[in-house]
Parts: sequence; C-alpha cells; structure tokens
Amino acid sequence: MTHKQTHLIIGAGYLGRRLAALLPDERHLTRRAARPGVIPLDCNEARSWAGLAALEGKGPALCVYFCVPPGRIDGRLFPDFLRRLARLGGQRAVLVSSTVVYGRREREVDADSAVSIDSPRAERQYRLEQDWLNAMDNACILRLAGIYGAGRVIGRAGILAGETLQGRAEAWLNLIRADDAATLLKRMGEMAQPARVELGADGSPVRRRDYYAFLAQRLGRPPPGFDQAGINGGGRRCDNRKTRRRTGWQPAFPDYRAGLAGLVEACPDK
Repeated sequence: MTHKQTHLIIGAGYLGRRLAALLPDERHLTRRAARPGVIPLDCNEARSWAGLAALEGKGPALCVYFCVPPGRIDGRLFPDFLRRLARLGGQRAVLVSSTVVYGRREREVDADSAVSIDSPRAERQYRLEQDWLNAMDNACILRLAGIYGAGRVIGRAGILAGETLQGRAEAWLNLIRADDAATLLKRMGEMAQPARVELGADGSPVRRRDYYAFLAQRLGRPPPGFDQAGINGGGRRCDNRKTRRRTGWQPAFPDYRAGLAGLVEACPDK
C-alpha cells in the first residue's frame, strides 16, 4: 500500500512557491502570517513553532523543505528550531543552501568539493548547514548557484539604470533557473537515499563580462562597465555532472541563453 506523501515547505517565497506547484499529494506551506492553506510559522519566533503540531504523526510520509534565505534566519535560535522540527521525524529534510561555501578562489567545484570559508556570508551559511545536518538523521543539503527566473533576472535593473558593476569582468558567474532548482529540490525529497550534499547549477559557468553583454544586448542597452578596484580572484566554476548522475536530474535550461529566453523583455524592472 502506498502512503500519501506529506510535504512541508518552510519559506513559501520565490523558490518555495515553484516547488509547491510541482508536488503531488498533501502540501503545507508556512508564512509568518496565517492565511488559508498556510501554517503560520516563523523560524525566528519560538511561539509560532506550535504550528508544527499539525504535522505530528505523519511519520515517514513527511518530507520537509527549508527554503528560507539565510539572511532572514536568526542563527542563535536556529538550533532550537531544528530540535523542534526534528521531533516530526519524516522521510527527508532538505535545506536550500548556497554555493558561496565553496569560496571565491578560482577553481572547479562539484557537490563533493571541500568548502572554502573566506567571507562572513560563507561562514554563516556553513554554520547553518552544520546545524541542519547535526539536528536530523534524514537531513541533506542542496547548494544552489545564483537563482533567476520570471520577475528575477540578475543584473537587469543595473543595466537599465546604466550602472557600473562592481567586481571583475572576467570572474565566473554560476546560475540556475528557478524552475530547474525546484525540480532538483523535489527530486532530492523523493529519493530513498540522496547524498548528504548536492549542487544545483546549470553546469555552464559564464564570464560576467559575457553574461552582462548578452543581457544588455537583449535589453537594447550598451554593455556595462566594471569597477574592478581591489577585487581579486576569478571565482568558482560549478560542475553539476556528479549531481546529475546521482539524482537523475537534468536541467531544462542548461545555460543562461536558454534560461533568459522569454524572460528579459517580460521581466518587470527589479
């Protein structure tokens, strides 16, 4: 007999909403404020954690996806929140993380590469990952490259404003369209035994100069200039082949040209 799957998406934002649209069976989303079909929950507010009681007893049919941006997480409360979340048990608990933990040094990285904590942002992200893995036996992590998609085209607003971009023009940019990030996240949740860490990227790193020149051309604007003063390092290049092999996932948008098709002109100025 097949048990009905229950999905809990903590953080029903840009990525969480796309994931919810893909999931079958029973879905629960969380937000700070109560609304129909949403569990009121704030990982930074202990009083709201009582809302998790609605999912107790789901057992192995439960899959949890944590999609809250790290900048919105109170690291001091996070371990306590995870202890409460761990009481639900469940089949899988997937944390959405970032490739920032691989550092800024120029090298090729995949899901199994060693981390390189070289910034406060990377340190905070890695600490959240470790809290997640230590709290739950069924935990795994999906490290995502830069997410873009409808309503969120990286660099569009700056090009339209004629801004000079900070950073090296020849540094690498790693991307993944939100639709592909959601399908990979779903795949990890439904696997019997996923790896502890996977990497989500389109697998086609691009020089920042080339990406922004392409975007400017699509917008009918001149290519932007770059302020490279004091900037070192070419950045990581994300290789998704190991993750594709282990999960069976394939990105529908394998590079930025395919991913931006139909998005640039329709995207609002953000």
